[in-house]
Amino acid sequence: MIQAFTKIGKKELQGLDYEMKLQKFISTQAINPEKGIKRIPEQFDKNEIIINLDIDKKLIEIKFGHELSKENNKRIMAFPQPANKEKKYFSATNLSYHTVNSVNNYPTIPAMIKFIENYFESDNEMERFLNYLGELRNTFYKPWEDKEKGKKGYYLDFNLLEKDLNDRFKEYAGELFNDSEFINVKSLQDLKNAYIELISKDVIGSSKKNELNNYPIFSIRINGKSIHEGEFRKQYLKVLYYDLFERFFDRGESKVKDNALCSICNKVQPRISGKINLPTKFYQTTESIFFENQIGNNAFKSFGICEDCYEKLLTGINIIRDEFSARLLGIDYYLVPLDTRDNYKKATRFIQRVINRDSESWQEEMENHRDLIIIMQKKNYKFDFLFFETQQAQFIVVKHISEIYYTRIHEIFKKLMNLNEAPLYTELIYKPSLNSIYWLLFPNKNSHANPDSSFYKKEMTGLLDSVFSGNTIHYKNLVIKFMNIFKKSFFRADRKINKLIYNPIRMNILLSFFNSVTSLKGGLDMKEGNTYTEITQESINDFFSVHSDVYDGNFYRQGLVLLGMLIRRILREQKEKSSDFFSKINLDGIPVRRVPKFINDVTEYLNIYDLYNDYFNMNLYSQMIDRLQGIEKSAMNKNEVIFYILTGISLDSYLGYKHSQNIKEKGEKNE
Repeated sequence: MIQAFTKIGKKELQGLDYEMKLQKFISTQAINPEKGIKRIPEQFDKNEIIINLDIDKKLIEIKFGHELSKENNKRIMAFPQPANKEKKYFSATNLSYHTVNSVNNYPTIPAMIKFIENYFESDNEMERFLNYLGELRNTFYKPWEDKEKGKKGYYLDFNLLEKDLNDRFKEYAGELFNDSEFINVKSLQDLKNAYIELISKDVIGSSKKNELNNYPIFSIRINGKSIHEGEFRKQYLKVLYYDLFERFFDRGESKVKDNALCSICNKVQPRISGKINLPTKFYQTTESIFFENQIGNNAFKSFGICEDCYEKLLTGINIIRDEFSARLLGIDYYLVPLDTRDNYKKATRFIQRVINRDSESWQEEMENHRDLIIIMQKKNYKFDFLFFETQQAQFIVVKHISEIYYTRIHEIFKKLMNLNEAPLYTELIYKPSLNSIYWLLFPNKNSHANPDSSFYKKEMTGLLDSVFSGNTIHYKNLVIKFMNIFKKSFFRADRKINKLIYNPIRMNILLSFFNSVTSLKGGLDMKEGNTYTEITQESINDFFSVHSDVYDGNFYRQGLVLLGMLIRRILREQKEKSSDFFSKINLDGIPVRRVPKFINDVTEYLNIYDLYNDYFNMNLYSQMIDRLQGIEKSAMNKNEVIFYILTGISLDSYLGYKHSQNIKEKGEKNE
């Protein structure tokens, strides 16, 4: 897969002159501002927070800046700022880097000066930039020194805050902060906290001091403009380029060698680094090579990379991160195009929209992108899925699903769409999509108080891999998983079956879908039981026909569905009761030997509510009894028995709803 990232970077950088390539490379390394929006509470503005240094007025303003949107990425151009690292980004992910930090004692502008002096040779352009930064530092920052501890640094001068903010700052800081003589290592944390409280309460408008934690980007502006939009744009980009790229190939580093083999292009190159630090800490997924935490001077032998390949690789990784990352099954993933021919971006966006939207939108997508689909079918683009999670800045690969062709993706979604769009399901709400694998089969917020996804992410993505790759799936295992989640959800919903009523139907759709794109082993095609009566209700026959792979020739399953439908009719009669027949159903499962007794219980309640007087109920009952003769000898397990009974309850409820909707529509037409 690392080759795929490199190919994408090559595609995006080719044909650009040095300055344009530098600008393109840096912009791809910047944070996608939209990534932080979901963390911001709905009632607050979704913008960056800026510290504006007004040179003319010698005044500091703190306010909202650009909206956090992908369109504003190049205007904001923010970067993640690791702790204990020299500060050189005018837009970063931590407010304290711009104000004061008790760990690294130089905020952004003083730190930038120090960085340039340490790593850049003097020339006229850089000298002018240093003079400009020096003026900003001397105007807007105050030096401090703790002689006792032998430390010194700078902090943003709160005395220059505009009047209202300055007054409020002093309230949060206390009388201690009337001048700078007091500043020492211990009091830096108090100064930092005062800035946090000021911006949380008086800029954001929150009553919480720590609301700042929800804001992803904080920027320095000078007279209202970004540093990369002004006179010193070129010098600033040069500093960024060194930090993001060139420093990894400094010949003064022991892990940088001349004339060594690059592990990506497989050529001996004049300068090879074994020091690289990819932003995702990405592990090689297609070969048994990895290049993280290499020790000593021989790191380049394990995985070395040349300057050209590294630039392409970083560009490719970050384009995928920004443009083709999303969530599926509750897990972050990258959709990585393995072809970089024309239209590869359009093709990848199309596939991602289909994957992440409900399957019913597949037809709409097909209609809106006919020309693109013709190209995709002709060239048969292929993709990789890389599911991952981040923990404490570590990038952990959960699952790598490799080389899935467009024709396979088309087949998968076409079959799911065909099931969902069957005439039987015209009124079904929330039709199953790929995300239903998560909600119906694995612990989620509806089934568990604190589901720990680390226990089942591998299994869940493995099931998805089987769907894309066509590998076999165990049918009975799916039923057991569904029943476990259904049971947990039922009790978390205070035993209210109506909240889960359509989930068994959705699971039937998934079973037929899995069987159509893979093959279900372990009992799905079992043919059991006999019958001497035909089912007379057309809608029930439609259900068995749509899911013929599940019900054709298995009359025990059919009988259990009919039994469930009769139970639903009892439940309708009991709707005012605090305890109903459903409380008699053991969701842990019903062994086949106990089915006859369970039928007797149902029969008793049908008599109590005089439901036999209805012609349809009488026919349904006789058809059910006919199909369940001898079920105690069946090979069905207890989870299957209860699953098909629940399917009948779900089906009867849905058919009743569909019937009422049809009557309503006819009434509206007549009006």
